[in-house]
Amino acid sequence: MRPIAVIFLLLALPAVFAYTQADLATCGQIGMPSCEDVLRSLGDFSISAANARPVGYLDVATTSEISGWAYDTDAGTNPIEVRIYADYKLVKTLIADNSRPDIVAHSSKPDPNHGYSWKNPNVRDGAYIQAMAIDYPSGDEASIGDNAIGWQTQQKEKPFANLQFVSKQRKGPPRALYYLIIAVLSLITFTVLVFRYSIPYLKKKGFAGKKK
Repeated sequence: MRPIAVIFLLLALPAVFAYTQADLATCGQIGMPSCEDVLRSLGDFSISAANARPVGYLDVATTSEISGWAYDTDAGTNPIEVRIYADYKLVKTLIADNSRPDIVAHSSKPDPNHGYSWKNPNVRDGAYIQAMAIDYPSGDEASIGDNAIGWQTQQKEKPFANLQFVSKQRKGPPRALYYLIIAVLSLITFTVLVFRYSIPYLKKKGFAGKKK
């Protein structure tokens, strides 16, 4: 392998992880790239790195009710969306605008209207439930709780005992894989260069290929 070929390959690698306009339609969903990453890839840097992530909790997950609360400081007093997944499939999108006086009493939330509730959800008993709050303004999903249907959490007694501040997670190809590929290709390049230039030098000096 010629060193110049390795260099061109390294330069072409970022294109593998680049996003297109089509990715904006599915960004932020489970298993898809984050909307922030897509926008930055397309040259839109309007999303601030200081964007606060949503907080909240999944209080109840039973066959009669799925409920909790979700809040995003970037949205102010406006309610945000919460997507409910059952066994990793999107089954319901809710608006967190129900009254929850307890989140005002136990925190600095400006108003109580950030609860969500789904009565008599059409999901099977024992299904794995995930509650994903939609970040404002990026549109990314942020996990605010998960549980199996039939198990009710104790969060209603202590609404902020397990408050989740979800850090940004990159979806899609992990950066570690990108760095690993670069490291492997760099090692191959180094090995090729060593063999290319050291062996002729050793032969010239009489250290290689010398018969006993």
